Amino acid sequence: MRSNCEGFIVGDKFLKTLNWLSPADHRKNYDTACMLRHPGTGEWLTERDGFKEWLQKDNSMLWVHGIRASSPPPLLLS
Repeated sequence: MRSNCEGFIVGDKFLKTLNWLSPADHRKNYDTACMLRHPGTGEWLTERDGFKEWLQKDNSMLWVHGIRASSPPPLLLS
């Protein structure tokens, strides 16, 4: 399938590249992660005093470092 768009030939390779460069479908990723999440996931973090203090602060940032397993990580969905 090819079409002409402002003088450029748009083919399968171009469309695949464009899809690869396009933003991720975060809603789909979120829904998938929710389905895969096990009860209690992330409680080791969310129950800590330090996390609770961070949660109450305005304009603060939390850096969680670890091995990336999925997008978004199920931990963030707790």
